[in-house]
Amino acid sequence: MTRAEGVWIWLSRVRGLGAGRARQLVEFFGGEEALLNAQEPELREAVGEALAVSLLEARRQEEINDHVRACRRAGVRILTSPAYPEALRDIYDPPCALYARGDLGLLQGERLLTLVGTRRHTSYGRRITEKLAAELARAGLTIVSGLAEGLDSVAHRAALDAGGKTVAVLANGLDVAYPAAVGPLQEEIARKGLLVSEYPLGTRASRATLLPRNRLLAALSRATLV
Repeated sequence: MTRAEGVWIWLSRVRGLGAGRARQLVEFFGGEEALLNAQEPELREAVGEALAVSLLEARRQEEINDHVRACRRAGVRILTSPAYPEALRDIYDPPCALYARGDLGLLQGERLLTLVGTRRHTSYGRRITEKLAAELARAGLTIVSGLAEGLDSVAHRAALDAGGKTVAVLANGLDVAYPAAVGPLQEEIARKGLLVSEYPLGTRASRATLLPRNRLLAALSRATLV
């Protein structure tokens, strides 16, 4: 792990910071190294008291090392730019870090299609989602979705049952199942496909994480089917 990579891992762990603001902070201080060496008064002036405290707590080297070790034990890889997909580097606010568990090779191809839908679906919506996801998977496309309750999970399940590949983009840490009912499917995707998230282990899904997750769903694929 380089010092620059350590900075982005650090920033990804600061609750309430967000990817866009993290990059603004790096630019404000003139680079990763300068931000890493910034003193408490400088951070307080830049981001305010509460966020400065969070930054300083998460910046402790042993905390970062413990976090990296925990990810390794969980089979989770941490990618920082430019190691993660180019499609994510091109968006307005790329993630500070990308946490991944499973087959990272699935992110390298161009045959990814995002398929998302409502949590409260009709029986017709379920049948159509199953048909589309299965046929697209059999045709060689990798189905990307959000592993949410409802049609997202239906799409993942149909892709796997068709013998295809699927990528789940989570709005929580990879060690958290949200909702709990998707836990078994989440583990199966980790074995047969790929789980990715911009949020570190232990992060619970919330409105603050669900909405930003959508930009990754859209960016990873060449097309989105709603």
